[in-house]
Amino acid sequence: MFFGGAMVTSIYGLVNASWLRVTRLTVKLANLPADWRGGILALVADLHLGNGRGTRFTRRVVAKLQQLQADAVLISGDLFDGSEADLDALLEPWKGLSAPAGVYFVTGNHEEFTDRARYLDAVERAGIRVLNNAKVEINGLQIIGVHDAELHAPPLFRALLQGARLD
Repeated sequence: MFFGGAMVTSIYGLVNASWLRVTRLTVKLANLPADWRGGILALVADLHLGNGRGTRFTRRVVAKLQQLQADAVLISGDLFDGSEADLDALLEPWKGLSAPAGVYFVTGNHEEFTDRARYLDAVERAGIRVLNNAKVEINGLQIIGVHDAELHAPPLFRALLQGARLD
């Protein structure tokens, strides 16, 4: 009985983990630049690409993002699962993604398990702009990207938010 319940729960978990979800939110911001009124930002998080989720899954994600026709795409970390994998192959589908205001990435904790530079280099080779503890202005809207490791040092995090360099 217990084994059967565990099996059903495991199968449900695997199916649920590979189901792509889109949640639409309307965010009202005071002083939102006119260029962004009615604009679409797509936030992608926790894909955990690697040995379990490969290029096929990545193609599905990129296709879904293309359908959304987002003005900009923000990838907020845990793009990878931290395992040894062919990063360039996993990122190949991202090369076909286009968003008028760009595609941006910042690390999550899984990219910090080892030297994050190998992940950042692979992401950049795929044509995705890495926000290295930096701020960018996109048509009047400021986006700040702070890597996961720097979030855990409050003084450093505050300094980055107050004086993040404008790339």
